[in-house]
Amino acid sequence: MRSLRLAVFVAPLVLAACDGKKGNDGIDPQKPSHAASASASGSGRPDRERQARPAVVTQEITSSGDEAAAKRATTVARYAQEDPAAGLAWAKAIEDEKERHATLEQLAWSCVTTDLATALDAAEALPAGDKRQQVMSHLVAEWSVQDPAAALQWAKERNDPAERDEAITGWVTATGENSPADAATLAADEIRPGAVQNRAVVSVLQRWARKDYEGASKWVEDFPDGALKDDAMRELQAAAK
Repeated sequence: MRSLRLAVFVAPLVLAACDGKKGNDGIDPQKPSHAASASASGSGRPDRERQARPAVVTQEITSSGDEAAAKRATTVARYAQEDPAAGLAWAKAIEDEKERHATLEQLAWSCVTTDLATALDAAEALPAGDKRQQVMSHLVAEWSVQDPAAALQWAKERNDPAERDEAITGWVTATGENSPADAATLAADEIRPGAVQNRAVVSVLQRWARKDYEGASKWVEDFPDGALKDDAMRELQAAAK
């Protein structure tokens, strides 16, 4: 048994009743005030959602095994929906390394549709490796739907070569449906030769061949001999059947 710090959301308490009249500052106490939103950073990174958040308190919940995993999943889901930034701070503060990494990964997946900026931060807090690469590839794919230029720039700026390849693969996968020629060319030019590049190119060719078999075939003909061309030719042959 071990102690796991989880979060519980509670609604803010109403401390005083409004008398229905405006105060000396001219603000109607019956209407919520709205703080001015912060200016965009200009970095191309998606902004975090800014909205009214519920108050959050933490409590110690003693659990282990499946029970702990279930409670973590519930807490992460609530944070993703109601306060992603606070969820990220909570996840980063978890002392147990294995639990912290599992929570950050789950938060990244959960925030994809609610707060992409927090999802990216959670992914970047993960240790280098396959899981981090997979999460980043998926996040870039989702981001590409909203802002393909910014998503591609971010993917290209990854310092780790393997991470960069997977991030660009996410972009290629997302944009290949509407712009297969551009996506396939980017995969061939920007992803290092090997299994990841082959997978990215083949995934685009599947869709490109359905729309423009002749164009896809001519593009593959210019490939140098090797594994990539062999995989691409097999994909074209399968599409022609």
